[in-house]
Amino acid sequence: MADLSDNEEDTYGAYSTAYLSWNKVKGASSYEIQRVTITNGSVGLYKKLGCFKSTSFTDYGVRSGSYYRYKIRALNGKYNSAYTAPSAKKGYLETPYIRLEAIKPSYEGIRVRWLGCDGAKAYKLYKSTDNAESYTLIKDSDSFDEIDFDYSYDDLDVKVGEKYYYYLQAYNNEMTSQISNNASMAFKDYDIIVQAGKSENNEHLSKLYSYAAAMAEGYGTKLDSEFKSDDENIVTISIEKESDNYYAVNVNGVSEGYTYVQFVSDISANTKFRVKVCKEPVYDITLKKGETERIEELYGEEGALFYYDDDILEVDVTSDNTDVLTVNDPNSKNFTLTGVKSGEAEVKVKIRFIKEELDIPIIDRTYSVLVVE
Repeated sequence: MADLSDNEEDTYGAYSTAYLSWNKVKGASSYEIQRVTITNGSVGLYKKLGCFKSTSFTDYGVRSGSYYRYKIRALNGKYNSAYTAPSAKKGYLETPYIRLEAIKPSYEGIRVRWLGCDGAKAYKLYKSTDNAESYTLIKDSDSFDEIDFDYSYDDLDVKVGEKYYYYLQAYNNEMTSQISNNASMAFKDYDIIVQAGKSENNEHLSKLYSYAAAMAEGYGTKLDSEFKSDDENIVTISIEKESDNYYAVNVNGVSEGYTYVQFVSDISANTKFRVKVCKEPVYDITLKKGETERIEELYGEEGALFYYDDDILEVDVTSDNTDVLTVNDPNSKNFTLTGVKSGEAEVKVKIRFIKEELDIPIIDRTYSVLVVE
C-alpha cells in the first residue's frame, strides 16, 4: 500500500480547533490519526486519537497555549501504510476579551479588565487616543492587578470628556494571541448627568429599581428600597409605577453641582451613583458632522443582546430629523449613527425579545443627539 500524503496547506490551527485533511488512499478502509503535544518546548509522546473513514479531521481537543503535531496512516486489515511525516506545529493562544469601567468611587480613571487566558504567561496592553488610528503600548508584563479572578489595569492618565481605545495581546515563550476586541470608553467623572431645572427618566436606575421590586415579589415580600440623595439642593429623586413590573425613576436637577445618589435596598447591595447637574443643555450623544458612532451606553450595558439570534429580536431605530442625523442599519443590533449637519435630533431605540409567543421590551428609550461642525 502506498504511503499516505499529508496536505500541509490544508492543515491549520484555528482559534479553538485544529483541522487536517489528506489525500484519499486507494484500498484504505480507514485512517489512524496520532497527535503529540508540545508545551513550553517539551515534546510529549504520540497518542492515538482514533481511526476514521473520512479524509479530514477536526480536532476539538486542543488547548490554548500548546502546539501540536499530527501523523496519519492508512489502514486496510493487516496491511497498513507507513505514517506520514509529522505535520508542522499547529497551535493557538486564547484571545483575551476586555471590558472597561470607570474607577469608583474616586472617578480617577478607566479600569481595563479581562479574564486570564489559558497558556498565557504575560499580556501587552495598548491604548489609543486618536480614534483607534494608532496605538501605544502602555504596559507589557506578567504582573497585573487581580480583581474577582480577573486581571486588571487602572489607567489614570485620562481626561474628562476624552475617548480612549484599548486592546490586549496574550503571549508566552512560543506564541502570541490574536488581538482582543477593541474596547472604547469616553471618560467621565459622573454616572448620571442632568440639566438644572429639568427632570429625566433614568434608564439604569429604573431597571435597577424594577428588578429589585420583581425580586421582592418573587420572595413574596414587599420591596423596602429607596433612593437617597446626599444633597437635595442639587438633585431630587422620584419614583413612579408605570406598569405591574416597571418603575420609572426620575432624576430632577435642582442646581448646578455634583452629588451622590444611593440606592438603599433590603434585598441587594447598596449602590452609589455620582450625579452631575449643569446649566447648559445635556445631550446623550454629541457627534461631529460626518462622524459615525455607536451608542456606547447601549452597547456596554446591553452587551448580552449580542448573544441573541437576530430572529428572536425585533430592532427598530429611528431618527426624528434625518437632515441632521441618519441611522445606519436601523433594523440591526449593529446600528450606528452618522452626523449629517449641525443641529439637534432624537433617536428612538426599541428592541424587543420575541420568541415562543413572548413579546418583552428590552430597550425602549429616546436618545438626544447634538451634531456639531
